Amino acid sequence: MNLIEFHAVSKTYEGRVAVRGVSLSVTQGERLVIVGHSGCGKTTLLRLLAGFVAPDTGSITINGDRVAADGRNLKEPEERNFELNCQMRKEVLKLQQALGFTLLYVTHSPDEAFEIGTRLVVMRHGTIERMGGVEEIREYFKSLSRHVVEGG
Repeated sequence: MNLIEFHAVSKTYEGRVAVRGVSLSVTQGERLVIVGHSGCGKTTLLRLLAGFVAPDTGSITINGDRVAADGRNLKEPEERNFELNCQMRKEVLKLQQALGFTLLYVTHSPDEAFEIGTRLVVMRHGTIERMGGVEEIREYFKSLSRHVVEGG
């Protein structure tokens, strides 16, 4: 079952595209890590999910209930019934493994992503560039120049 779904979500800030047409689902108990350089849209996705900003287009669903669509938050952040925690990753990972809750995590570091995720999403310029398992994304990063991986 998909716990979190982004459907063609876009967000701009003062004419600058932060997220462009992102469609992504996170299943119950999955450890999805979003990795990419500064400014690629990782934090914007979390802010959209948390309800701190509304998508310009598209929709976001949590637990089957639509929480945001086409420029409006339909549920306020405190009504979304989950916490975003990007600190203390080792403790959170231990808890996730023991309890099986869903974890959506963002990072600049491919190594951190490989350590935490079971599935990875690589973002660049507000779009999903690649999605796959840890080994698939590790091989993808090896094929890229260091400049691209670190933010070029």
